[in-house]
Amino acid sequence: MLGKVENSDLIIADGRPANVGGALRIQGDKVAAVHALVASTLFRHVRLLNTPLCLDFIGIKDALEKTGRCKVGQTGSQVEVRSVDTEGCDLTSLAKFRATMCLSTAVGLRHGIVHLGELGGCNFSHRPVERHMDLLRAFGFIVYEDIECRAELKHRVQEVRFDCASRFGPSVGVTCNAIMAATQYEGAIHLTNIALEPVVDIIIEMVSRGTRRHIVRDGRCLTIHAGRNERLDVEVVLPPDYTVLLTYAAAVMPFHTAFVAEGVGAIPDCVSDLMGRCGITYQVDGRATRLSTVDARHARELTFRPWPGLPTDAAPLIAAGLVSLPGMTTITDLVYDSRSSHVPGLKRQGFDLRHDGGQQIQIRGCEPHRLPVQVQAPDIRAGAALLIASLAREAKTELTNYAQIQRGYEDCIRDLQQIGFPLRRVTAPLVPAGATA
Repeated sequence: MLGKVENSDLIIADGRPANVGGALRIQGDKVAAVHALVASTLFRHVRLLNTPLCLDFIGIKDALEKTGRCKVGQTGSQVEVRSVDTEGCDLTSLAKFRATMCLSTAVGLRHGIVHLGELGGCNFSHRPVERHMDLLRAFGFIVYEDIECRAELKHRVQEVRFDCASRFGPSVGVTCNAIMAATQYEGAIHLTNIALEPVVDIIIEMVSRGTRRHIVRDGRCLTIHAGRNERLDVEVVLPPDYTVLLTYAAAVMPFHTAFVAEGVGAIPDCVSDLMGRCGITYQVDGRATRLSTVDARHARELTFRPWPGLPTDAAPLIAAGLVSLPGMTTITDLVYDSRSSHVPGLKRQGFDLRHDGGQQIQIRGCEPHRLPVQVQAPDIRAGAALLIASLAREAKTELTNYAQIQRGYEDCIRDLQQIGFPLRRVTAPLVPAGATA
Protein backbone atom coordinates (compact mmCIF):
# COMPACT_ATOMS: atom_id res chain seq x y z
CA MET A 1 0.00 0.00 0.00
CA LEU A 2 1.06 3.62 -0.52
CA GLY A 3 0.12 4.90 2.91
CA LYS A 4 -2.28 7.74 3.70
CA VAL A 5 -3.05 9.96 0.71
CA GLU A 6 -3.45 13.56 1.77
CA ASN A 7 -4.86 15.11 -1.43
CA SER A 8 -6.60 14.14 -4.62
CA ASP A 9 -8.19 15.36 -7.80
CA LEU A 10 -11.96 15.59 -8.02
CA ILE A 11 -13.61 13.33 -10.61
CA ILE A 12 -17.02 14.30 -11.98
CA ALA A 13 -19.43 11.96 -13.78
CA ASP A 14 -22.32 13.91 -15.33
CA GLY A 15 -24.67 11.03 -16.13
CA ARG A 16 -25.04 8.01 -18.38
CA PRO A 17 -23.18 8.26 -21.71
CA ALA A 18 -24.96 7.78 -25.03
CA ASN A 19 -22.44 5.35 -26.56
CA VAL A 20 -19.92 3.04 -24.93
CA GLY A 21 -17.31 0.94 -26.71
CA GLY A 22 -13.89 1.07 -28.33
CA ALA A 23 -10.48 -0.18 -27.26
CA LEU A 24 -8.02 0.39 -24.43
CA ARG A 25 -4.71 -1.09 -23.26
CA ILE A 26 -4.65 -3.14 -20.06
CA GLN A 27 -1.65 -2.32 -17.86
CA GLY A 28 0.70 -4.84 -16.28
CA ASP A 29 -0.20 -6.51 -12.99
CA LYS A 30 0.16 -4.00 -10.15
CA VAL A 31 0.63 -6.59 -7.39
CA ALA A 32 3.26 -8.45 -9.43
CA ALA A 33 4.99 -5.15 -10.23
CA VAL A 34 5.44 -3.92 -6.66
CA HIS A 35 6.68 -7.30 -5.41
CA ALA A 36 9.00 -7.71 -8.40
CA LEU A 37 10.38 -4.22 -7.76
CA VAL A 38 11.09 -5.09 -4.12
CA ALA A 39 12.70 -8.40 -5.14
CA SER A 40 14.85 -6.60 -7.72
CA THR A 41 16.98 -5.09 -4.95
CA LEU A 42 18.26 -8.61 -4.18
CA PHE A 43 19.78 -9.06 -7.65
CA ARG A 44 22.48 -7.27 -9.61
CA HIS A 45 20.33 -6.00 -12.48
CA VAL A 46 16.65 -6.58 -13.27
CA ARG A 47 14.62 -5.46 -16.26
CA LEU A 48 10.85 -5.36 -15.73
CA LEU A 49 8.68 -5.22 -18.86
CA ASN A 50 5.00 -4.21 -19.06
CA THR A 51 5.31 -2.31 -15.78
CA PRO A 52 2.30 -0.28 -14.56
CA LEU A 53 3.35 3.18 -13.44
CA CYS A 54 0.68 3.55 -10.77
CA LEU A 55 1.21 5.45 -7.51
CA ASP A 56 1.97 2.38 -5.40
CA PHE A 57 4.78 1.38 -7.77
CA ILE A 58 6.15 4.92 -7.98
CA GLY A 59 5.96 5.36 -4.20
CA ILE A 60 7.92 2.17 -3.50
CA LYS A 61 10.44 3.00 -6.24
CA ASP A 62 11.11 6.44 -4.74
CA ALA A 63 11.38 5.02 -1.22
CA LEU A 64 13.83 2.28 -2.27
CA GLU A 65 16.02 4.78 -4.10
CA LYS A 66 16.07 7.05 -1.04
CA THR A 67 17.42 4.18 1.07
CA GLY A 68 20.28 3.79 -1.42
CA ARG A 69 19.40 0.15 -2.15
CA CYS A 70 19.00 0.60 -5.89
CA LYS A 71 18.95 2.92 -8.86
CA VAL A 72 15.90 2.80 -11.10
CA GLY A 73 15.57 3.91 -14.71
CA GLN A 74 12.38 3.92 -16.75
CA THR A 75 11.49 4.14 -20.44
CA GLY A 76 7.78 3.77 -21.06
CA SER A 77 6.68 0.55 -19.36
CA GLN A 78 10.25 -0.81 -19.22
CA VAL A 79 11.92 -0.39 -15.84
CA GLU A 80 15.61 -1.09 -15.12
CA VAL A 81 16.64 -1.76 -11.51
CA ARG A 82 20.31 -1.88 -10.54
CA SER A 83 20.98 -2.85 -6.94
CA VAL A 84 23.60 -1.02 -4.90
CA ASP A 85 25.73 -2.93 -2.40
CA THR A 86 24.74 -1.56 0.98
CA GLU A 87 25.09 -2.63 4.57
CA GLY A 88 21.66 -1.26 5.34
CA CYS A 89 19.57 -3.58 7.50
CA ASP A 90 17.06 -0.87 8.43
CA LEU A 91 13.70 -1.18 6.65
CA THR A 92 11.82 1.21 8.95
CA SER A 93 11.54 3.94 6.30
CA LEU A 94 9.77 1.40 4.07
CA ALA A 95 7.33 0.16 6.73
CA LYS A 96 4.29 1.94 5.27
CA PHE A 97 4.62 -0.10 2.08
CA ARG A 98 3.26 -3.55 2.83
CA ALA A 99 5.09 -5.25 -0.08
CA THR A 100 8.47 -4.32 1.38
CA MET A 101 7.77 -6.69 4.28
CA CYS A 102 8.79 -9.38 1.78
CA LEU A 103 12.39 -8.15 2.06
CA SER A 104 12.55 -8.81 5.80
CA THR A 105 13.89 -12.37 5.78
CA ALA A 106 16.38 -11.89 2.94
CA VAL A 107 17.77 -8.67 4.44
CA GLY A 108 17.93 -10.27 7.90
CA LEU A 109 19.82 -13.30 6.55
CA ARG A 110 22.28 -11.05 4.76
CA HIS A 111 23.06 -8.82 7.73
CA GLY A 112 22.14 -10.97 10.74
CA ILE A 113 19.60 -8.38 11.87
CA VAL A 114 16.74 -6.44 10.35
CA HIS A 115 14.85 -3.41 11.66
CA LEU A 116 11.23 -3.39 10.49
CA GLY A 117 9.66 -0.36 12.15
CA GLU A 118 5.96 -0.18 12.96
CA LEU A 119 4.01 -3.13 11.57
CA GLY A 120 0.71 -2.68 9.77
CA GLY A 121 -1.90 -4.55 7.79
CA CYS A 122 -4.18 -3.82 4.85
CA ASN A 123 -5.61 -0.40 4.05
CA PHE A 124 -9.24 -1.60 4.35
CA SER A 125 -9.00 -4.60 6.66
CA HIS A 126 -7.26 -5.82 9.80
CA ARG A 127 -5.10 -8.58 8.34
CA PRO A 128 -2.09 -8.96 10.64
CA VAL A 129 1.51 -9.65 9.59
CA GLU A 130 2.34 -12.24 12.25
CA ARG A 131 3.04 -14.95 9.65
CA HIS A 132 5.95 -12.86 8.39
CA MET A 133 7.28 -12.89 11.95
CA ASP A 134 6.77 -16.66 12.13
CA LEU A 135 8.75 -17.03 8.91
CA LEU A 136 11.68 -15.13 10.42
CA ARG A 137 11.56 -17.47 13.43
CA ALA A 138 11.61 -20.49 11.10
CA PHE A 139 14.90 -19.21 9.67
CA GLY A 140 16.42 -18.93 13.17
CA PHE A 141 15.61 -15.34 14.13
CA ILE A 142 14.42 -14.00 17.44
CA VAL A 143 11.78 -11.33 16.87
CA TYR A 144 11.45 -8.37 19.21
CA GLU A 145 8.06 -6.69 18.80
CA ASP A 146 8.37 -3.52 20.86
CA ILE A 147 7.59 -0.03 19.59
CA GLU A 148 9.62 -0.72 16.45
CA CYS A 149 9.93 -4.36 15.49
CA ARG A 150 13.35 -5.94 14.82
CA ALA A 151 14.66 -9.47 14.30
CA GLU A 152 18.12 -10.88 15.12
CA LEU A 153 19.53 -14.09 13.66
CA LYS A 154 20.53 -16.36 16.57
CA HIS A 155 21.29 -19.60 14.73
CA ARG A 156 21.37 -20.75 11.10
CA VAL A 157 19.10 -23.69 10.45
CA GLN A 158 20.04 -26.48 8.02
CA GLU A 159 16.73 -26.38 6.16
CA VAL A 160 13.40 -24.61 6.47
CA ARG A 161 9.87 -26.03 6.43
CA PHE A 162 7.06 -23.50 6.55
CA ASP A 163 3.31 -23.24 6.03
CA CYS A 164 2.53 -20.02 4.11
CA ALA A 165 -1.14 -19.83 5.14
CA SER A 166 -2.64 -17.34 7.55
CA ARG A 167 -6.10 -17.72 9.04
CA PHE A 168 -7.41 -16.16 5.82
CA GLY A 169 -5.78 -18.79 3.61
CA PRO A 170 -2.52 -18.88 1.59
CA SER A 171 -0.73 -15.54 1.92
CA VAL A 172 0.75 -13.86 -1.16
CA GLY A 173 3.12 -11.74 0.92
CA VAL A 174 4.40 -14.59 3.08
CA THR A 175 4.88 -16.81 0.03
CA CYS A 176 6.90 -14.11 -1.74
CA ASN A 177 8.90 -13.40 1.44
CA ALA A 178 9.87 -17.07 1.77
CA ILE A 179 10.87 -17.40 -1.89
CA MET A 180 12.91 -14.17 -1.83
CA ALA A 181 14.76 -15.50 1.23
CA ALA A 182 16.37 -18.13 -1.02
CA THR A 183 18.57 -15.39 -2.52
CA GLN A 184 20.43 -15.22 0.81
CA TYR A 185 20.04 -18.80 2.03
CA GLU A 186 21.62 -21.87 0.43
CA GLY A 187 19.80 -24.57 2.41
CA ALA A 188 16.63 -26.30 1.24
CA ILE A 189 13.31 -24.50 1.69
CA HIS A 190 10.10 -26.55 1.78
CA LEU A 191 6.88 -24.51 1.60
CA THR A 192 3.28 -25.65 1.90
CA ASN A 193 0.02 -23.78 1.32
CA ILE A 194 1.70 -21.30 -1.01
CA ALA A 195 -0.35 -18.65 -2.78
CA LEU A 196 -0.93 -19.23 -6.49
CA GLU A 197 -1.57 -15.68 -7.72
CA PRO A 198 0.36 -14.54 -10.84
CA VAL A 199 2.77 -12.53 -8.67
CA VAL A 200 4.10 -15.77 -7.16
CA ASP A 201 4.96 -17.08 -10.63
CA ILE A 202 6.94 -13.89 -11.25
CA ILE A 203 8.92 -14.14 -8.00
CA ILE A 204 9.67 -17.83 -8.64
CA GLU A 205 10.88 -16.94 -12.13
CA MET A 206 13.11 -14.15 -10.79
CA VAL A 207 14.72 -16.32 -8.09
CA SER A 208 15.16 -19.27 -10.44
CA ARG A 209 16.81 -17.18 -13.15
CA GLY A 210 18.75 -14.91 -10.82
CA THR A 211 20.24 -17.61 -8.57
CA ARG A 212 20.00 -20.75 -10.77
CA ARG A 213 18.45 -22.59 -7.85
CA HIS A 214 16.35 -25.65 -8.67
CA ILE A 215 12.73 -24.93 -7.75
CA VAL A 216 9.94 -27.51 -7.91
CA ARG A 217 6.27 -26.72 -7.43
CA ASP A 218 3.54 -29.29 -6.94
CA GLY A 219 0.14 -27.70 -6.39
CA ARG A 220 0.40 -25.58 -3.24
CA CYS A 221 3.75 -27.14 -2.24
CA LEU A 222 7.08 -25.68 -3.34
CA THR A 223 10.65 -26.83 -2.75
CA ILE A 224 13.74 -24.73 -3.36
CA HIS A 225 16.56 -27.25 -3.36
CA ALA A 226 19.79 -26.58 -1.49
CA GLY A 227 22.53 -25.09 -3.64
CA ARG A 228 25.01 -22.32 -4.11
CA ASN A 229 23.45 -19.01 -5.16
CA GLU A 230 24.61 -17.09 -8.20
CA ARG A 231 23.77 -13.42 -8.71
CA LEU A 232 22.70 -13.04 -12.32
CA ASP A 233 20.83 -10.44 -14.37
CA VAL A 234 17.10 -11.05 -14.71
CA GLU A 235 14.44 -9.97 -17.21
CA VAL A 236 10.75 -10.66 -16.62
CA VAL A 237 7.56 -9.70 -18.44
CA LEU A 238 4.74 -8.83 -16.06
CA PRO A 239 1.33 -10.35 -16.90
CA PRO A 240 -1.69 -8.15 -17.66
CA ASP A 241 -3.63 -6.93 -14.65
CA TYR A 242 -6.83 -8.97 -14.69
CA THR A 243 -8.33 -6.87 -11.90
CA VAL A 244 -8.02 -3.82 -14.16
CA LEU A 245 -9.59 -5.82 -16.99
CA LEU A 246 -12.51 -6.73 -14.71
CA THR A 247 -12.84 -3.09 -13.63
CA TYR A 248 -13.61 -2.00 -17.18
CA ALA A 249 -15.76 -5.06 -17.85
CA ALA A 250 -17.84 -4.15 -14.77
CA ALA A 251 -18.10 -0.52 -15.92
CA VAL A 252 -19.56 -1.65 -19.25
CA MET A 253 -21.99 -4.23 -17.78
CA PRO A 254 -25.00 -1.87 -17.42
CA PHE A 255 -24.64 -0.75 -21.06
CA HIS A 256 -24.81 -4.21 -22.70
CA THR A 257 -22.13 -3.50 -25.27
CA ALA A 258 -18.53 -4.54 -26.05
CA PHE A 259 -14.95 -3.26 -25.97
CA VAL A 260 -11.48 -4.51 -26.86
CA ALA A 261 -8.79 -5.04 -24.20
CA GLU A 262 -5.35 -4.74 -25.81
CA GLY A 263 -2.42 -6.54 -24.21
CA VAL A 264 -4.54 -9.46 -22.99
CA GLY A 265 -3.76 -12.65 -24.91
CA ALA A 266 -5.21 -15.17 -22.47
CA ILE A 267 -7.80 -15.28 -19.70
CA PRO A 268 -7.14 -17.35 -16.52
CA ASP A 269 -9.80 -19.92 -15.65
CA CYS A 270 -10.93 -18.12 -12.50
CA VAL A 271 -11.41 -14.82 -14.37
CA SER A 272 -13.24 -16.64 -17.16
CA ASP A 273 -15.46 -18.34 -14.57
CA LEU A 274 -16.35 -15.04 -12.90
CA MET A 275 -17.18 -13.34 -16.18
CA GLY A 276 -19.20 -16.31 -17.37
CA ARG A 277 -21.34 -16.31 -14.24
CA CYS A 278 -22.12 -12.63 -14.85
CA GLY A 279 -22.95 -13.11 -18.53
CA ILE A 280 -19.75 -11.55 -19.87
CA THR A 281 -18.36 -13.31 -22.94
CA TYR A 282 -14.97 -12.87 -24.58
CA GLN A 283 -12.95 -13.79 -27.65
CA VAL A 284 -9.14 -13.80 -27.67
CA ASP A 285 -7.41 -12.70 -30.88
CA GLY A 286 -3.62 -12.70 -30.54
CA ARG A 287 -2.66 -10.08 -27.97
CA ALA A 288 -6.13 -8.57 -27.69
CA THR A 289 -9.42 -9.75 -26.21
CA ARG A 290 -12.91 -8.58 -27.14
CA LEU A 291 -15.32 -8.57 -24.19
CA SER A 292 -19.08 -8.39 -24.57
CA THR A 293 -21.56 -7.49 -21.84
CA VAL A 294 -24.62 -7.81 -24.09
CA ASP A 295 -25.93 -10.60 -21.85
CA ALA A 296 -24.66 -9.19 -18.52
CA ARG A 297 -26.77 -10.41 -15.60
CA HIS A 298 -26.84 -11.16 -11.89
CA ALA A 299 -25.17 -14.38 -10.78
CA ARG A 300 -27.34 -15.07 -7.69
CA GLU A 301 -24.30 -16.18 -5.64
CA LEU A 302 -20.60 -15.38 -5.98
CA THR A 303 -18.00 -16.64 -3.50
CA PHE A 304 -14.51 -15.15 -3.70
CA ARG A 305 -11.59 -17.28 -2.49
CA PRO A 306 -7.79 -17.41 -2.72
CA TRP A 307 -6.54 -17.82 -6.31
CA PRO A 308 -7.41 -19.87 -8.36
CA GLY A 309 -10.83 -19.16 -6.86
CA LEU A 310 -12.80 -16.10 -7.92
CA PRO A 311 -10.28 -13.25 -7.39
CA THR A 312 -11.06 -11.23 -4.27
CA ASP A 313 -9.95 -7.85 -5.64
CA ALA A 314 -12.74 -8.12 -8.21
CA ALA A 315 -15.51 -8.44 -5.60
CA PRO A 316 -16.18 -4.68 -5.09
CA LEU A 317 -15.88 -4.09 -8.85
CA ILE A 318 -18.35 -6.76 -9.89
CA ALA A 319 -20.70 -5.49 -7.17
CA ALA A 320 -20.54 -2.04 -8.79
CA GLY A 321 -21.32 -3.54 -12.18
CA LEU A 322 -24.37 -5.37 -10.82
CA VAL A 323 -26.01 -2.65 -8.71
CA SER A 324 -27.93 -1.10 -11.62
CA LEU A 325 -28.94 -4.39 -13.28
CA PRO A 326 -32.28 -6.02 -12.39
CA GLY A 327 -31.87 -9.03 -10.14
CA MET A 328 -30.12 -10.05 -6.93
CA THR A 329 -26.66 -11.43 -6.10
CA THR A 330 -25.12 -12.41 -2.78
CA ILE A 331 -21.36 -11.89 -2.65
CA THR A 332 -19.28 -13.76 -0.06
CA ASP A 333 -15.57 -12.91 0.31
CA LEU A 334 -13.66 -15.59 2.22
CA VAL A 335 -10.26 -13.88 1.89
CA TYR A 336 -10.96 -10.87 4.13
CA ASP A 337 -12.82 -10.57 7.41
CA SER A 338 -14.99 -7.73 6.09
CA ARG A 339 -14.32 -6.23 2.67
CA SER A 340 -17.14 -3.71 2.62
CA SER A 341 -15.58 -0.24 2.31
CA HIS A 342 -17.38 0.26 -1.04
CA VAL A 343 -20.86 -0.31 0.42
CA PRO A 344 -21.52 3.12 2.06
CA GLY A 345 -20.53 5.03 -1.09
CA LEU A 346 -22.68 2.85 -3.34
CA LYS A 347 -25.66 3.26 -1.01
CA ARG A 348 -25.11 7.02 -1.00
CA GLN A 349 -25.44 6.94 -4.78
CA GLY A 350 -28.85 5.33 -4.38
CA PHE A 351 -28.04 1.65 -4.86
CA ASP A 352 -29.43 -1.16 -2.69
CA LEU A 353 -26.77 -3.20 -0.85
CA ARG A 354 -27.05 -4.99 2.49
CA HIS A 355 -23.96 -5.95 4.46
CA ASP A 356 -24.23 -8.57 7.20
CA GLY A 357 -21.33 -7.06 9.15
CA GLY A 358 -19.00 -9.86 8.09
CA GLN A 359 -18.03 -11.45 4.80
CA GLN A 360 -21.37 -11.30 2.97
CA ILE A 361 -22.99 -8.52 0.93
CA GLN A 362 -26.36 -8.76 -0.81
CA ILE A 363 -26.93 -6.68 -3.96
CA ARG A 364 -30.42 -5.86 -5.16
CA GLY A 365 -30.23 -4.25 -8.56
CA CYS A 366 -32.23 -1.04 -8.93
CA GLU A 367 -32.43 2.30 -10.68
CA PRO A 368 -30.70 4.79 -8.34
CA HIS A 369 -32.11 8.17 -7.35
CA ARG A 370 -31.39 11.19 -9.55
CA LEU A 371 -29.96 13.51 -6.94
CA PRO A 372 -26.38 14.81 -7.24
CA VAL A 373 -24.04 13.24 -4.69
CA GLN A 374 -20.42 13.37 -3.59
CA VAL A 375 -18.56 10.23 -2.48
CA GLN A 376 -14.99 9.57 -1.36
CA ALA A 377 -12.70 6.77 -2.55
CA PRO A 378 -11.62 4.90 0.64
CA ASP A 379 -9.10 2.55 -1.03
CA ILE A 380 -8.05 1.32 -4.47
CA ARG A 381 -10.76 -1.18 -5.40
CA ALA A 382 -13.58 0.39 -3.38
CA GLY A 383 -12.76 3.74 -5.00
CA ALA A 384 -12.82 2.18 -8.46
CA ALA A 385 -16.16 0.55 -7.59
CA LEU A 386 -17.69 3.91 -6.63
CA LEU A 387 -16.39 5.45 -9.83
CA ILE A 388 -17.71 2.81 -12.22
CA ALA A 389 -21.09 2.60 -10.46
CA SER A 390 -21.49 6.36 -10.91
CA LEU A 391 -21.27 5.89 -14.69
CA ALA A 392 -24.70 4.21 -14.71
CA ARG A 393 -26.43 7.07 -12.83
CA GLU A 394 -28.48 9.74 -14.59
CA ALA A 395 -27.39 12.36 -12.05
CA LYS A 396 -24.08 14.08 -11.34
CA THR A 397 -21.63 12.26 -9.11
CA GLU A 398 -18.48 13.82 -7.65
CA LEU A 399 -15.74 11.48 -6.44
CA THR A 400 -13.00 12.79 -4.17
CA ASN A 401 -9.71 11.23 -3.06
CA TYR A 402 -9.03 9.94 -6.58
CA ALA A 403 -5.38 9.40 -5.59
CA GLN A 404 -6.47 6.21 -3.81
CA ILE A 405 -7.58 4.80 -7.17
CA GLN A 406 -4.35 5.97 -8.80
CA ARG A 407 -2.46 3.72 -6.40
CA GLY A 408 -3.52 0.73 -8.49
CA TYR A 409 -4.34 2.21 -11.91
CA GLU A 410 -2.02 4.10 -14.26
CA ASP A 411 -4.81 6.33 -15.54
CA CYS A 412 -8.31 5.05 -14.90
CA ILE A 413 -9.95 8.24 -16.16
CA ARG A 414 -8.07 8.15 -19.48
CA ASP A 415 -9.01 4.51 -19.98
CA LEU A 416 -12.69 5.04 -19.24
CA GLN A 417 -12.76 8.08 -21.53
CA GLN A 418 -11.30 5.94 -24.33
CA ILE A 419 -14.33 3.63 -24.23
CA GLY A 420 -16.88 6.42 -24.17
CA PHE A 421 -17.35 7.65 -20.60
CA PRO A 422 -17.29 11.51 -20.47
CA LEU A 423 -15.59 11.96 -17.11
CA ARG A 424 -14.13 15.27 -15.99
CA ARG A 425 -11.11 15.73 -13.75
CA VAL A 426 -10.56 18.82 -11.60
CA THR A 427 -7.09 19.20 -10.12
CA ALA A 428 -7.14 19.79 -6.37
CA PRO A 429 -4.43 21.78 -4.55
CA LEU A 430 -1.87 19.94 -2.47
CA VAL A 431 -2.67 19.87 1.23
CA PRO A 432 0.33 18.87 3.41
CA ALA A 433 -0.31 16.27 6.07
CA GLY A 434 -1.67 17.88 9.21
CA ALA A 435 -2.59 21.15 7.51
CA THR A 436 -6.08 22.53 7.04
CA ALA A 437 -7.40 23.87 3.77
